[in-house]
Amino acid sequence: MTRTHKIIFSILIMVACVVAYSVAIAGKSSDKKPSKNTLADAVPAEVGYIIDGDTFAAKVILKEDITISVRVRFMQIDAPEIHGECDAEIKAAFAARDRLGQLIPIGSRITLSGIKDDKYLGRIDAYVQNAEGEDVGDIMVREKMARPYSGGKRAGWCSPTGAFVY
Repeated sequence: MTRTHKIIFSILIMVACVVAYSVAIAGKSSDKKPSKNTLADAVPAEVGYIIDGDTFAAKVILKEDITISVRVRFMQIDAPEIHGECDAEIKAAFAARDRLGQLIPIGSRITLSGIKDDKYLGRIDAYVQNAEGEDVGDIMVREKMARPYSGGKRAGWCSPTGAFVY
């Protein structure tokens, strides 16, 4: 994909997010303005597939018959990587991915909030609630499938001896 294509794709994602925001606040009056590249209000989505313990694909529902497919990374968690540095991390990554698939099964309706663009093209960061209104990131942390994450450099999951480090 050329640089021009990447820029166009990024613009399309941001336009879709602005449309989603507009639909979400239609009929509401508020003095709050979202910060740049962030959607403050919640939007509905449907889970497409699970990528790993902190990322999945979803169809964001803009209107009844209009959706946009994006990859979503949880705003507040970091899960072990499937292409990790040690066998213990890889094993934990598959367990986290499988657990996330149980919490938000393919086809389930979820709510995305605090949406902002991610450092990777075509991916957004968001808080995720399942159909029951539970914060899925909090569940993953509580069950030790992921760690809290607030940005910056992430800590490794492997000790110098190759053991898993939570």
